[in-house]
Amino acid sequence: MQGEQFATEYTAGLEITQRFLLAQGFGRDLSADLAQGAWVRAWERRGQWRGESAFVTWVNTIAWNEGRRWVTRAVNHFLPIDGFEREAQGEGPAGGVEARVD
Repeated sequence: MQGEQFATEYTAGLEITQRFLLAQGFGRDLSADLAQGAWVRAWERRGQWRGESAFVTWVNTIAWNEGRRWVTRAVNHFLPIDGFEREAQGEGPAGGVEARVD
């Protein structure tokens, strides 16, 4: 795919990719960022597109994978895994604080 053809696809598809990500539950700003990143990645890897689906469908797959990576990084960054593992084993909440209802 050459630059001019990609530009046409990008112009037609960027909003579609953003709406796709919004429908998956990502916020407006994050959807815009992920969509832009997916189109950049598609440009970099345009030689890998096999033409078995619409180009925007291929880009949306890239966007979905980028979104999953974003979620994984966010969860790994914010979730104290050690405490989560203790809770999963029935040892109570992380930090040893037990919730009681009297």
